[in-house]
Amino acid sequence: MSEHIKINNVVPRIQYVADGIKKVYEFPFPIFKKENIIVYLDETIITKNYTVTVNKNQSNGNVTFTNAPATGVMVTLLRDLEIERTSDFQEGGALRANTLNDELDFQIACVQQVAENLNRTLVLPPYASGNDLDLTLPTPKANKAIIWSEDATHLENSDIEINSLTTSMEQKVQEVTNQAATVAQLAQQASQSASAATTQAQTATTLVSQMSNDMNELRTLVNNALQNDGSNIDLESMLSSIGFSGTGSLNNGYYKLPDGLIIQWGTVVCYATWNEFNYPIAFPHAAVIIVGGGSSDAAFTGTAAQGLTSVKLNNATSFSGRFGAGNQYGEVNYIAIGY
Repeated sequence: MSEHIKINNVVPRIQYVADGIKKVYEFPFPIFKKENIIVYLDETIITKNYTVTVNKNQSNGNVTFTNAPATGVMVTLLRDLEIERTSDFQEGGALRANTLNDELDFQIACVQQVAENLNRTLVLPPYASGNDLDLTLPTPKANKAIIWSEDATHLENSDIEINSLTTSMEQKVQEVTNQAATVAQLAQQASQSASAATTQAQTATTLVSQMSNDMNELRTLVNNALQNDGSNIDLESMLSSIGFSGTGSLNNGYYKLPDGLIIQWGTVVCYATWNEFNYPIAFPHAAVIIVGGGSSDAAFTGTAAQGLTSVKLNNATSFSGRFGAGNQYGEVNYIAIGY
């Protein structure tokens, strides 16, 4: 009596990761005919370019590819039986062991196939509560997700389109990212502005300190001269001796202090609109402050002699001034300090 197929406790499915060299892949489960094997390369069913061989007792076999699957490809070998009855026992007929064993082997193999399929399906855990759950899937709807109902008794389609939700979330994340970048840029600008203001304040403090030192030196020289009854004081020579230099008259001129500070003054004619004027000399670096006022009521022309006078800094070489309003104009005295 020939041996029948022995059905062991084995899963009728096996997978390999190809290495680009290997051509022969074993399946450790029995089949009844070569057509019972289904071959996948990744997600694609392959129906040619391989051969199937089965051992004598049909308990296992091999799939041999014509060309080795590429490196990294997932090779899946799966037993696929048509679930049917293959024998029919006649009443009063002979009941042969081989026939009975073959029938039982085929039925057990079909049960294994169903069990393997179930292992790849969604199932509730044994400890899940409630026996009235309806696990029927809802009718498919495009872009909708399958979710539990509010009472958690059945499955249903979501109201929100998942693809649109993902896009909306990505857009919102991008908006927040852009806003964060803008805030960071504003913070950087504020920091730079604060740093610039600090530098300007330090520069002004230094200039004030330098002016104080210059005035102290000048005071010392004047006091020394006054001790000699104050006669024959040459103020220009006195200023030059401590590093002062400059030239000019009462109306226009400048003086350079030894520490680099420059004082400039002059008289200009301003109109109601802004007028630009040059300093007697350009400041090497920048003008720090400028003040101005009317020279005399007699110099004012227009409907009112009390017209307002304004001056403002432009750059290291010029400033702007205006006088009164309408057709008014007048002479304006100014003094500017810079370095």
